[in-house]
Amino acid sequence: MIRERIDQFLEAGILGLTLGILIYAPIAIGAVLPLDFLLLEAMLLGILLLWGIRIFISKEVRLLWTPVCWGILAFVVYAAIRYFCSDIEYVARSELLQIIFYTALFFAILNNLHRRRAISIIVGALLTVGTLISIYAIYQYLTRSEWVLIYPKPSQYAGRASGTYICPNHFAGLLTMLLPLGISVLFSARVSYIVRILVGYSVLMMTCGLVTTASRAGWLSAGIGILFAVIVLLHKRRFWLPVAIATILLVFTGFYLYSENFMAKKRIQENRLLVPDENRRILYWNGAVKIWKQEPLFGVGPAHYDYRYRQVREPLNVAQGRPGWVHNDYLNTLVDYGIVGFAIVLLCIATTVWCGLRAWSGVKKRLETGHSSKKGAFVLGFSAGLVGIGVHSFFDFNMHIPANAIIALTFLALLISYWRYSTEKCWVQIKGIGRLVAVLCIFGVGVIILLTGLRRYNEEYYLKLSNESLNQKDTIQYLLSAHKVEPQNPDTCYTIGELLRMQSWEGDDNYKELAIKAMDWFRKAMDLNPLDPYPYLRYGMCLDWIGRTAEARTYFNRAIELDPNSYFMLANLGWHYFQIQDYKKAREMFTRSIKLNWWDNPISALYLKIIQERHLDITE
Repeated sequence: MIRERIDQFLEAGILGLTLGILIYAPIAIGAVLPLDFLLLEAMLLGILLLWGIRIFISKEVRLLWTPVCWGILAFVVYAAIRYFCSDIEYVARSELLQIIFYTALFFAILNNLHRRRAISIIVGALLTVGTLISIYAIYQYLTRSEWVLIYPKPSQYAGRASGTYICPNHFAGLLTMLLPLGISVLFSARVSYIVRILVGYSVLMMTCGLVTTASRAGWLSAGIGILFAVIVLLHKRRFWLPVAIATILLVFTGFYLYSENFMAKKRIQENRLLVPDENRRILYWNGAVKIWKQEPLFGVGPAHYDYRYRQVREPLNVAQGRPGWVHNDYLNTLVDYGIVGFAIVLLCIATTVWCGLRAWSGVKKRLETGHSSKKGAFVLGFSAGLVGIGVHSFFDFNMHIPANAIIALTFLALLISYWRYSTEKCWVQIKGIGRLVAVLCIFGVGVIILLTGLRRYNEEYYLKLSNESLNQKDTIQYLLSAHKVEPQNPDTCYTIGELLRMQSWEGDDNYKELAIKAMDWFRKAMDLNPLDPYPYLRYGMCLDWIGRTAEARTYFNRAIELDPNSYFMLANLGWHYFQIQDYKKAREMFTRSIKLNWWDNPISALYLKIIQERHLDITE
């Protein structure tokens, strides 16, 4: 009896910490900031600790194991192998640690929270979060708010609501999962009238929130997810009338809100999906294909797309920014992990579909007889939500937004947990040494997360102090402390070098010594990230500054090789030609740079003016 009570307490603790992750992640702007993700890791550590203790004290231990689990483990192993072969260790390690986090959370939810009460609580919490964030999004839209909580909203999202996310598209990705779930619960779950009214209100608010995002991909993917759920429900006559009435109301509400939303109408009326100047996704997708062809079998490395993209950037002004990700999760996986990694992901998707069908066959009996059923409603809702986010992932990078990835894997874990109603083969009983191995594996993952988390926390602590410091000398000291904690971060090395270069540019007596120190840090940044053009660029500028212009050309050329169509690189290459008095070449570089960015290009504008006023390219 005591052992059972302890087990119930441990299960409740795991549920509470999981709810903390599911609630905090979307509220904290998607948990994209390192410190927010570290808090999620801390909660996961608690989950793993309680799970390990639960296995240790239980009389009988059975793990819920489905075919999807093998695919997930295979991808983790493959990602680890690709990490050891990557060009940028720090970036690949960060990606691998996120994958380990998602995998550990998936298995913890699958094996600890598959009971009906726990699933009901999770579903209720998610719908509540979606409702509250949608209400906040409606407020943002009505007040034309320029803020997301305490963060200023980027100007490109003006007129669009994003809830607690920075990007409206990612908020739409959240609602793409939650709306089909809410509709399934509303019509087919066995709940009280009060709960049904609350769920109906939740669906209405989330529909309004989705419209205010003005996300075309969000509307499409949510519509497909909802259509999937509606088609399944319409197979039974009992659901015809309520589903038809609700569908009409939702469509009417959506069109009314659309008609009152200027930004939404503008995005639809001016939609030119296949024109690169109107849709940067096309540029990112074309670049991804070019990058994938460089390493088609194994990919270019975890999270390396953004660093490789600059080499294939189109010579267009709309392509000057950094995409971060491909804006297509499937293509992103193909680029980073190659055909092998993509095949593993397809295997996971295929086994998920198979397990979902088996789960549906085990819980659909009550729905087939025209009765309500929580099991059937949840299986249908999770399936429809995954269909929706699967469609949305063709147009965005939801799986690289921690909050959306966490909720998607929660849906996946809870969906395949219902497979146990159709077969007993999903259970794996572990005894003796097997139990010890399971506990050691869980605690081993926890130790990895703990040690890397502490290291990342200390690094972020010093980086935060450096950003807040108003004294350049103190800033450098904080960055040096951050580098000591995490010597593999190339951005820290580059920033230290750049600060020293700027000090050298002041022209004091020790300017050469400062420039040489800066070059040492730029060299470290080159070694840690050979794909970044900026350390090469600044190294060349330092050589020009201290009079070693003959050596500088090599580094400027390498910077241009890594980013040939960047207005900033071309502007600084023009600066180099100006220093060596090759004014015709300088004018050519400045002119090309201005064509790519004519609105914010002070270097090219200033030097072109000097060349034109003094006719330097003629008198050369």
